[in-house]
Amino acid sequence: MVVLLDRRRFLAAAAGSAAMLATGCAGSAALGGDRVARGDGLLTIGLTTALTGPYSEFGVPMKNCVDLAIKQANDTGGVLGRQVKLVSYDDQLVAETAQANMRRLLDEDNVDFVLAPAGSGPVLAVLPLVNAKGRIMMNTTAQTMKIVYPHGTDRPPYQNVFSFSPGSQIEGHFMGDLLARKFRKVGVVAESTPYGQTEMADIAAAAKAGGAAVVATESYDQGATDLTAQLARIRSAGAEAIGMVGLGSDAATARQTMARLGMMDTPFLISLGAGTVVYPDRARELVSGTIGVQFAAFDGGAPATESARELSRAYRAAYGNDRHYGPNEWPVPSFGNTPASSYDSVKVLLEAIKRAGSTDNAKIIAELNSGRPFPAARGDYRFSPQSHFAVTADLLTVKVFRAGPGGALDYTPYQA
Repeated sequence: MVVLLDRRRFLAAAAGSAAMLATGCAGSAALGGDRVARGDGLLTIGLTTALTGPYSEFGVPMKNCVDLAIKQANDTGGVLGRQVKLVSYDDQLVAETAQANMRRLLDEDNVDFVLAPAGSGPVLAVLPLVNAKGRIMMNTTAQTMKIVYPHGTDRPPYQNVFSFSPGSQIEGHFMGDLLARKFRKVGVVAESTPYGQTEMADIAAAAKAGGAAVVATESYDQGATDLTAQLARIRSAGAEAIGMVGLGSDAATARQTMARLGMMDTPFLISLGAGTVVYPDRARELVSGTIGVQFAAFDGGAPATESARELSRAYRAAYGNDRHYGPNEWPVPSFGNTPASSYDSVKVLLEAIKRAGSTDNAKIIAELNSGRPFPAARGDYRFSPQSHFAVTADLLTVKVFRAGPGGALDYTPYQA
């Protein structure tokens, strides 16, 4: 998921990032050394994310779940005898604000570890700062492959960056394969960010490999209020189904446009980022029939694993049935994305520190790269020196949105 910046702000952030990349490119200045050096006995984690503003749908549940994971650790004695503390700031998913916050976290707060912001643009902006300091960073939500693989997936990843989101390549191949199983002609529409464009290319490649013809690929700017031109061209090209990569608000715009164009019978497959709580909030009953990529552990009913059920119970006890959890006993499927990802990233980091028996970065990285499973809410995560995206296609599933009376939503299995 990427948040689009206006050109002036993007260039300003990119200029700062480019200068720092020259000195911090491969993950680091100094990965070794015990990071807990303040003398206060605390182990600190830094976070900059969108706590307010139009993209707080990502940042608020992220912080909630990070707080929850840290409280659970502290309530059971902490980590290596130390209490864990979160230091967080609001960036509204603006890249230069995220940069400023990260400088503060690293230089003034001197945090020991960091969590990535909730968006590829801000993550790419802060990454050089993190690398220059040699901090371990857990990426919870952003999907752009360059966050982990700066020179391509056939080259080594950053040593210090570990991702809990499905990379754009992974989700793109998953969606393209799914479309090709049932349809011979498909269209794809995606946001005009690097993330959107690369995932659209991956969807198209996988669909073609599966024997489908990709008859149209269309782009739009985030926040577009009308997608008539793009969807009309896809219809004219004869697409039997549409795949979409974007955010929930834009998926709602697409669905509203499809209704105006009489395209509601056209199968509509959306990415994880498009299936957030904002999508049904804005599209209302029009979401019915939408096919959404989700995490298998959270399918709208009782979660599939006991660890997922434990997270669900703990979140509901702490925060109630908020919009990120949903109105029922068990969470909505989108809870498995940013909320569960954020929780799992902290759980895995703290477990790696325990296994290492040290806060030395090199030892923690060795544990993360060991290939041993790290159980968490969504399932087991495994990293290796060559693979720092732990989410694979087997952790994903597909659900169909069904709108009932009074706006109630249900999620049913998709039959490919």
